[in-house]
Amino acid sequence: MSADWRRTAGMSASAVLAGLGGLHVYWAAGGQRGRAAVIPTTEQGRALLSPGPAASVAVAGLLVTAATSYAASASNARPRRLWRTTTATAACVLGARAVGDRRHLGFTKTVRGTPFARRDTTVYAPLCALLAVAGAAAVSASKPA
Repeated sequence: MSADWRRTAGMSASAVLAGLGGLHVYWAAGGQRGRAAVIPTTEQGRALLSPGPAASVAVAGLLVTAATSYAASASNARPRRLWRTTTATAACVLGARAVGDRRHLGFTKTVRGTPFARRDTTVYAPLCALLAVAGAAAVSASKPA
């Protein structure tokens, strides 16, 4: 895998993560469009969580931090060890999200008949897996400290 491809993967993933962070800010500010589509539900249609504005802002902050670290790793910014560590951590978290909780989230979920579960299988879990791989690519694009 060429270093250019790894940099491109890291920068592209950074843009996606930043966009997702912006979406969470929109939800924190009271926006409703698309919000229900990303909340896991039981088979009876009951939402499993009800994140408030503070939780949405916290997730937005984590996503923007991940976006920053992906871009910094991909561009070989200093301090390299910091950016590589935060990118690797974010990639591991995203990879774990893709794998799932063996119940409602990710590829290992057992609840499969809900609208959320179908979207999770076709969109959310694969996106998390791709973002995890892009994070690993960004880390490998940067030169060791």
